[in-house]
Amino acid sequence: MSEMYNVNNQELSISAPPYLEYYRVNERGSLYAIAKDTNINPQLLSILNGLDIDSELTKNQMLLLPKTDYAFYITKEGDTLETVSHTLALDTQEIVDNNPTIYLHSGQLIAGKVK
Repeated sequence: MSEMYNVNNQELSISAPPYLEYYRVNERGSLYAIAKDTNINPQLLSILNGLDIDSELTKNQMLLLPKTDYAFYITKEGDTLETVSHTLALDTQEIVDNNPTIYLHSGQLIAGKVK
């Protein structure tokens, strides 16, 4: 799904990665409330959106939510593609296919489609 944005009086279509989808906030609230409503870990939600866990959200704010048929892992120091593969229980090629840029720096989000 893509979202249309008006930037400098030009309409731009921005697509989410295949493992994420857009969510429009219906009313002022918090990541905790949306996490509870969508059954998503609030920490993952904050990381995906580059927000502090206690950030207040505004009506019509756009967030990225993880799709339910994907597994997610946040890398830490010393991770390798093999350790991430083992943790997600996915082939390394599947991880590479779903993540066009993998640096394995601490704090990188890695996604893989669950079988």
